[in-house]
This record gives sequence, C-alpha cells and structure tokens, in this order.
Amino acid sequence: MSEIWKAIPEFEEYYEVSNLGRVRSLDRRTTDRIGRPFVRYGKIITPRKEIRGYVSARLCVETVHRIFKIHRLVAYAFLPPPGPQQQINHINGIKTDNRPENLEWVSPSANMQHAFKNGLGRVSRGENNTRAILCEDDVRKIRLLSASGRSCAAISRDYAVSEATIRQILKGRNWAHVA
Repeated sequence: MSEIWKAIPEFEEYYEVSNLGRVRSLDRRTTDRIGRPFVRYGKIITPRKEIRGYVSARLCVETVHRIFKIHRLVAYAFLPPPGPQQQINHINGIKTDNRPENLEWVSPSANMQHAFKNGLGRVSRGENNTRAILCEDDVRKIRLLSASGRSCAAISRDYAVSEATIRQILKGRNWAHVA
C-alpha cells in the first residue's frame, strides 16, 4: 500500500497527514530569534501515546502549539465532512490504527454501542465505580440484615447511606451483580 499525503485543514502550508496515520511537517522559510531567515526542513512528527490509548501530534505555527489526536486529522483529511454532533469511531477498536478505512463518523450513541458490543467500554459498577461507598461484602450483609427483619432506616444508619439506597439494593436495582 502506497502512502498518500494530504494537507491538514487549517494547516495546509505547514503540515500533512498520510493514509497510514503519519503526520509530517513541510519545508518552510522562517526567521530565528534575531530575525535572520532560514529554512526549517520538514520531518515526520513523532506521535505521543495518550493515557486513553489514542496517539496525538503537536502542531506548531509560529509560536502557537496545539495538540491534535491523529485519528481526527486523518478523518478530516480523508473522510467526507462529518454531520452535526458526530464522533470518530475506530471500526476495528484499535485506537492506534488511524488508517482512513478504519475510521468512520458516527453518532455519540452509535460510538458507545460499538464500544460496549466489542468489549471496549468500561462498565464501572460496584466497587469499580469511583463514587461507590459500599463494597460487595457490605451489600451481602445488608441483604442478610434485611432478611433477618432489620429496618431499612436502621441499616442505612449503620452504613451511612440513604434509605433509598438500601431499598434499591434490596429490590435488585443497585448492586444486582452481587449474589
């Protein structure tokens, strides 16, 4: 497969992106700090891997630096323009595979559905939820206490949660995954 380069929208004179997901700067004339002219030769930009797994590139024009996710640069250069409120979806689920044939514009809900269908989305339920006050052992004890006749109010005071939370646990709406 041959590499095809296209100008990055809004940075046409400075940068290009390829169909393999690479970004390069173009040769350009500029001045140094003293004002002497010189030629800055183009080069392939080294991508940076971000915390969430996407790769990004820093683009600089004069003294303004901006960081862009490479999949967005590829999509804007190689795919038809997006509709309103559309996001980019990696079809194969690999966030570092930024080829145009692996990218598509989708609605936010379609993007989430794709992520969960392919096991890419994280369900943070139970103890994995950062806002969880209770743990699975607490939930089991709450169910036992309720079965032994203890009131929701008394249980909620013991565990420092609302009575509504206790009722939701007992009805199986919260912590339903805990047996």
